[in-house]
Amino acid sequence: MNFFETVRGFLMDPVRSFGAVREKTVSNSLPYYIIILAIGSFLSAIVSVAITSTVLAALQEASAKLGLALPVLTGVGIIAITLFFIVLGIIGVFIVGAWLHLFVYLLGGRQGYGQTVKALMYGSTPLMLIGWIPIIGPVIGGIWSLVLDVLGIRELHQVSTARAVAAVALAFLVLAAIIGFIAAFFIIASSTVTPLPV
Repeated sequence: MNFFETVRGFLMDPVRSFGAVREKTVSNSLPYYIIILAIGSFLSAIVSVAITSTVLAALQEASAKLGLALPVLTGVGIIAITLFFIVLGIIGVFIVGAWLHLFVYLLGGRQGYGQTVKALMYGSTPLMLIGWIPIIGPVIGGIWSLVLDVLGIRELHQVSTARAVAAVALAFLVLAAIIGFIAAFFIIASSTVTPLPV
């Protein structure tokens, strides 16, 4: 499948598409992920820069001090944000994949860490394509991608839907609980610190 057929497949027929990539390696799947990530990152960067145009006066002042035209700064900003999102996305998919794979493995997934990472890579398709749309994009794209993540875990690890749902839900809930516990610890710790006498 070419890139556009792969995108259409994961949006319209994800079960069949996950079956088609089951034998692919992570390194063979990475180019697709980088392209879809670059598209999402670029569109998000454009929206981010457009939103910051509300502080246009400040940008014009800064660009004048630097001796650069505002369009140059805007272009540099879009490129910088795009590259940042791409690097973050590539690193993040392997870290999140490792965390999720722990729960996939505990619930019977034995096809390897690479299959979990591939589920996340291909599952991110909707989020990358519409997640840049303010407000509704991250919600709709995020939910759609979450559903694809579950289908990807189910198809690539050949486990039941219930186990795939449980793995994704547990990964999220345990992480949320850990973050909540750490936040509560620091809040309690900071409220009990006695200020030093002046």
